[in-house]
Amino acid sequence: MKKMMIAGLAFLLAACGNKQSQPVSFQKQAKGTQPTGEVDKLSQEYIATRIDSIYKWQNDSLCCTESYLRLDAEAARLSQNRSQVYRDADHWAMGQDVSDDWSYQLQSVQLTTDSTASVKLNIHNFTDQEVWLDMRFERDDWYVDNFRMVYEGSEYDEDGNVIPETEGIKEYNERETIQEFISTK
Repeated sequence: MKKMMIAGLAFLLAACGNKQSQPVSFQKQAKGTQPTGEVDKLSQEYIATRIDSIYKWQNDSLCCTESYLRLDAEAARLSQNRSQVYRDADHWAMGQDVSDDWSYQLQSVQLTTDSTASVKLNIHNFTDQEVWLDMRFERDDWYVDNFRMVYEGSEYDEDGNVIPETEGIKEYNERETIQEFISTK
């Protein structure tokens, strides 16, 4: 019986082979030369499909880069230690509340390098908002590395009062906002 178990284990190990991960390298191929059955993960079409998956899940651990997740975890830890809120809105919905008719529409995908892309979305959450996702290719897929948007608003003091002459167009850059929160003592 012991010999059968050892033989079975040896068979399983041989069948599995060497499953160590190998570095991924991409070379763009001429259109129409993609081997049958392979997916061109550097294509705008693939990234558009990936955005559909990302917005289906809306889960940071499944959809964001490792560096973004590390920053977010550090900010969450500091937030708890300081008893401060560092993010009070849902970055997937781009708001504190989510409307019943919330939706997103892909506007454009721009590959900036072989490992970075910029995705422009229109997110409808009570109103329409243009949102940009900075994407990074890692772990053999595309992940969100930053959420950005432009909005009209004001800055507020500690008591919630509008600070005079701060009204106007603002840019929200979540990665920068998290880094500022972390560096604040």
